[in-house]
Amino acid sequence: MKKLDFVFVGPYRTGTTWLYEYFKRHPEVSVPVKVKETFFFDKKHHKGYKWYFSYFNEKKDHKITGEIAPSYFRSTEAARRLLENNPNIKIFFTLRDPVDRIISQYKHGIMKGTINQNDSIIKIYKKNKSFRYATKYEEFINKWKNIIPEENLYIFKFENFIKNKQKYVDNICNILEIKKQEIPEYLDKKIGFSISPKYKLLYKVGYNIINLLRKLKLFFLVNILKKIVSKINTTKNKKEYYFYSKKQLKYLLSDEIKKYNNFNY
Repeated sequence: MKKLDFVFVGPYRTGTTWLYEYFKRHPEVSVPVKVKETFFFDKKHHKGYKWYFSYFNEKKDHKITGEIAPSYFRSTEAARRLLENNPNIKIFFTLRDPVDRIISQYKHGIMKGTINQNDSIIKIYKKNKSFRYATKYEEFINKWKNIIPEENLYIFKFENFIKNKQKYVDNICNILEIKKQEIPEYLDKKIGFSISPKYKLLYKVGYNIINLLRKLKLFFLVNILKKIVSKINTTKNKKEYYFYSKKQLKYLLSDEIKKYNNFNY
């Protein structure tokens, strides 16, 4: 059975899409080429490894295989399955300031049309458990520690990524024992952002079609449609149409912020 060498388990809104784009272009790394996330180890394990590894193409200089999969962060079942696949697998947590991560998730939800921009971020935070749970870093990392050997768990902070992206990925490459790859100029400038869609209905319909195309495995059409919908449906000045109280969030997340600051990585 083929094995994975590493997985980035997120959580969401912590730079995982950028990491996927970087490793997709690294000559020694094989990641899924048709989709960023396969959801195999948490939701689609029943499809089998043959189905899973059909998403990978080994490169000429291939050395290691991995996945960028933030949906695995809260899944202990995924952790157990990953350990079963490879007892020496390396797991990376990409953490971000809890308040900033929630704000980013909120804006991303508005952009995709899954969140009403008239609902305050405090309201969404209180009623949507995914907002709360994805920021309980210590709780879920401890669950991973009970499954994966601690020496194979690595924590990276988003703030360090913002400060120096090249140093950030160089440190990861050292851990993975692969050559350091210079960041392409276009990727060096690219950092995901979230804004409110100009045409919410169009954006929502567009993403429904994209999800349908994914199920049909028409991935080349998925990529084309994503570019079209994004281009015609976003504001040029990236104006943010959302309402939230950062001060309130800091109060609600005070314990999680303290725990986050205690991660010395």
